[in-house]
Amino acid sequence: MKTGLAVRLAAILFSAGVWIAQAQNPQTPPPSRLEKIKDDLYVILGEGGNTTVFLTEEGVILVDDKFERNYDDIVAKVKSLTDKPIRYVIDTHAHGDHTGGNQKFLSSAQIIGHTNLHRHP
Repeated sequence: MKTGLAVRLAAILFSAGVWIAQAQNPQTPPPSRLEKIKDDLYVILGEGGNTTVFLTEEGVILVDDKFERNYDDIVAKVKSLTDKPIRYVIDTHAHGDHTGGNQKFLSSAQIIGHTNLHRHP
């Protein structure tokens, strides 16, 4: 009797864990919004952390590029502000919700961060 109860409880906990994991890691990011902080300084608010956008004469500097799935949204928001390219992405730390878009930005921007960033997936 106790074994059956333990199996049911384990199944419930497993199902709850799967649901939580999917809810926290959706494949389609929720809508984000662009907010002006000051002249040439903006923030993209949305899933997970925020992305800072700083417009310069030479191009755009981003701070944290979120998950890979946020790439298209971030690029679209930047293009709504300027036709200048994204030149730099500054990573504040190695968590995927701050560096997940690095691979997509690598072909057009320089990624800047601590030397230990390459040690984290």
